[in-house]
Amino acid sequence: MATTHSSKRMRVAFLVTITLAAALTTLPGFGDTGVTEQTDLSSVVIARPIQIAIAPCPPSTAVATAPAPACPPAEKLANDDTRHSMFALYGWLAGVNGDLTAGPLTASVNVSFSDILKHLDMTFMGYYETSKGRMGFYLDTIYVRVSGDVQRPLTTVGYRVSQTLAEGGVLFPGGTAERGLDGFVGARYLGLSNRLSLTPPGVSGSSSSTWLQPVIGGRYRTTFSERWSGTLRGDIGGTGGGGNSSWQALATLRYRLNEKTSLGIGYRYLHMNLEKGRFGFDGAMRGPLVGVGWEW
Repeated sequence: MATTHSSKRMRVAFLVTITLAAALTTLPGFGDTGVTEQTDLSSVVIARPIQIAIAPCPPSTAVATAPAPACPPAEKLANDDTRHSMFALYGWLAGVNGDLTAGPLTASVNVSFSDILKHLDMTFMGYYETSKGRMGFYLDTIYVRVSGDVQRPLTTVGYRVSQTLAEGGVLFPGGTAERGLDGFVGARYLGLSNRLSLTPPGVSGSSSSTWLQPVIGGRYRTTFSERWSGTLRGDIGGTGGGGNSSWQALATLRYRLNEKTSLGIGYRYLHMNLEKGRFGFDGAMRGPLVGVGWEW
């Protein structure tokens, strides 16, 4: 207790000393040797005491005449113990081009998104991601079904084609919540099925093929401002041999509407080299992305 009172008396004495020193420097002739002047002390304005403030952010200290600034908030780590989740619905406005093999025939295919849209029956595209600490999980799903009729001189050819693309895996966040480099490993599933019919004579047939590929990749994410952020992502999948390989590149730009909701645009390129039985495809899907996402 005696030490506490002693410290308080020392601080008071120190402030009084500095105050008197500041006041004396305002007196005319102060510091001039050999000069004595009569001064009217009523006209002297006593200077404000100089306060010594210790900044609350260790270990640095600062001397200021204003209150010390608050500590800046610590940058949130991407691998903290709080769970972060997001879900997005998006549309991939992709066209298809490449070489398609069916039995003994191989043909070049170049179909724009507008052509696909004319014959689109249904589609779903969604992305989910969750992470906590140094590990997370992601799932990306695309389903598209198109159908139509092609008139021939003696018959009508009807077709229905369904495509499923699903990718999921383990995510390893790095850096901070604002920017960082993340890695991931997982698997990519590709399924294609088609059905053809001839009317007349009223015959039909169908076939389907599936592929499962291991995937490894990474992404870089960064924040440009309070509302704008971007992502670059790339991966490679397959077994290393021909007939079951793929690679992908993706760039997105996101605008945050509020704390929970954001809008996104981007561009996606997926190259596939697939062979199974009498079916084969060596080509790419490419096109812009648009979507909306929610975070919690």
